[in-house]
Amino acid sequence: MCIFHEVVARDIATPPGAKTPDPARYSVARVVLARYHLEQYMPQMADCSGCCNADMTTPTARAEFAASGLARPMDEIIAYRDRHIDRLHRAMERLAAALTLTPQALNLPADVLGNNPFIDEAVTELLDGYTGPAYYAAGPLRLKARAHKPEFEALRAAAATLLEEPGLEPILKQMMENSIARLFIAANDDAALPPATERLHRHV
Repeated sequence: MCIFHEVVARDIATPPGAKTPDPARYSVARVVLARYHLEQYMPQMADCSGCCNADMTTPTARAEFAASGLARPMDEIIAYRDRHIDRLHRAMERLAAALTLTPQALNLPADVLGNNPFIDEAVTELLDGYTGPAYYAAGPLRLKARAHKPEFEALRAAAATLLEEPGLEPILKQMMENSIARLFIAANDDAALPPATERLHRHV
């Protein structure tokens, strides 16, 4: 599971006042966000999922992040999210009003919010434009005109409908870039802290 996509998808798919993401909205968000891959910004970091801080604090990772142009102040990242999350929630509301946006209508499995093979397949096979093996994407991917299997077509169509909304594309792209930046910055900030025992001794 890619944490860079996961955190944004869950944010978009959690309606105001709700505590958990809506499974159908989450699945659509995962598909549209999957057009952006880490290697588009950091070519040598394709295997990094964001799950392990150690992967984001190696000399290669730090050099790639520095060269990526994604670094920005954390308060700017948070402010961008706060300015645009309502817009994304409203887009999902409009999508739900236009389509039957339920797990049943999208043929989703019951555990779609987990590390689910259905979503893993959707975020790879519903997209075109890979430039290398193992789904390496040097540039942004495109949503296919037709799903690779009939059971995925409803999800593909819902993602296509969402992407038709004017002005949404640059927001989704920036949200993904900010997610990458936020996780890399946090990982390296944590790595720069002294060991816990040393911090404890400083305050004794």
